[in-house]
Amino acid sequence: MTSLLFFVVASFCMVCRGSERDVFLHIFDKYDNRIRPVKETNTTTYVGTQFQIISLLEVNGQQEYVKMAAFFKLNWTDEYLTWNPADFGGTEYIRAPAKDVWTPNFAIVTTRYFAALIALITAEFE
Repeated sequence: MTSLLFFVVASFCMVCRGSERDVFLHIFDKYDNRIRPVKETNTTTYVGTQFQIISLLEVNGQQEYVKMAAFFKLNWTDEYLTWNPADFGGTEYIRAPAKDVWTPNFAIVTTRYFAALIALITAEFE
């Protein structure tokens, strides 16, 4: 099971007309999380990845497998999730549910299934 963590830190403004809610409503007004978040279609979206093993749960040399707990992190720039903090009382950060934000398609493939995946891909091009 893999989970994607999306964090945006919250900052609250005490005496201002803007708020986290105002920023959220502003930037998500016409946002579509199904569309890659670039203003020019020829812009490349670079997705950084980080894989960190938290714990080795089991190593089985006889059956040649390893079970582990791991953390997988993705990061990228979303050109539409921006605003001018001065327009929102200095609010610089907000929280947003991951389901509302565009995420890149990705898959973690284990070697157990890797050979079958390669065979399927190869068969499509024959």
